[in-house]
Amino acid sequence: VISLYKIEDGALKEKQIKVESLTPQQILLYMQEAGVVSGEVSIKAFESRGDDNSRELVLDLSENFAPWLALYEGKYQKLIMQAIANTFISNYHATKIAILSGGQGIKTSVYDFSHEFIYIDVNTSIENLPIGLTPTAQVVTPSPTPEPTKDTSTPKPTANVNKGPIVTPEREPG
Repeated sequence: VISLYKIEDGALKEKQIKVESLTPQQILLYMQEAGVVSGEVSIKAFESRGDDNSRELVLDLSENFAPWLALYEGKYQKLIMQAIANTFISNYHATKIAILSGGQGIKTSVYDFSHEFIYIDVNTSIENLPIGLTPTAQVVTPSPTPEPTKDTSTPKPTANVNKGPIVTPEREPG
């Protein structure tokens, strides 16, 4: 039996599925059937590091995953990424997972997903999913214009000023 996390009514929901074997490809297939991930996405690599006390996963999805994810609005991007993270973390008894696309961290116009994910309880509100996300679009606030400072020193000329006619070698003064 595996735990599959999918998106229903704008929230993560857990579903138990009976399987004969546990493989990353089998999990992805169930996620595709549940509509969490596009059927065009595949797994390029999967790695499990560490022991039962501190297992870390690396899931490298195909290059087409990041552009597919970017088609969704921000809150669904977060839900999709967390559904993948929860599904793999819970089934491989891991502490965290890095999810890549074509060997690269995933960044959309809304979020930077190039950090490791931890398991998030399904009762956590969408605004808090996933912990550690930072928007890539930054709001720039203009800094206040500094007030001019009063210079009480005597101004110094920056160049010598000649008050007479300009004499050039081609012309005679006059």
